[in-house]
Amino acid sequence: MNKLVIFDLDGTLTDTLDSLQICANEAVAAFGCGPYERERFCYFAGDGMRELVKRCLCAEDPEKEVYLDQAVSKYRELFAENCMYHVEPYEGIKELLGVLKKTGAMLAVNSNKPHSEAVEVVETIFGKDCFDMIVGNSEERPKKPSPEGIHYIMKTLGVSPQDVLYLG
Repeated sequence: MNKLVIFDLDGTLTDTLDSLQICANEAVAAFGCGPYERERFCYFAGDGMRELVKRCLCAEDPEKEVYLDQAVSKYRELFAENCMYHVEPYEGIKELLGVLKKTGAMLAVNSNKPHSEAVEVVETIFGKDCFDMIVGNSEERPKKPSPEGIHYIMKTLGVSPQDVLYLG
């Protein structure tokens, strides 16, 4: 039995595409980009905020990358206000988490979403007591695919790698 189950957040526990779409489309609109349909965000997302904005900004014109810092700044501002926009857990996730908790497993989240927004999404959707630890993107650790977030969670919770299941 696994003592710790670590989940990714976006696209694993929750459907967050609408929040990513609304913020990214508005952030890059000032630079003549987009708007992009929801389905495109399945491909734009997955490597952190900066990469998401870069993919939106450069999807049709790679030379627009010169505006990346400005677009990222705008995205941060918008996302801080809209990170919960239409965010929903995937079907069956709440039940799965309940079963895992009943087995005595600890639960954690390791996300590339900025830490404060990761905490807001997890605690709003699943409650403050569901997860034993939430790690979002911060200057303290590199973003995924770096394993440092996972190592930090294991060390903090006192669990060795052979007792961990990672779902993402």
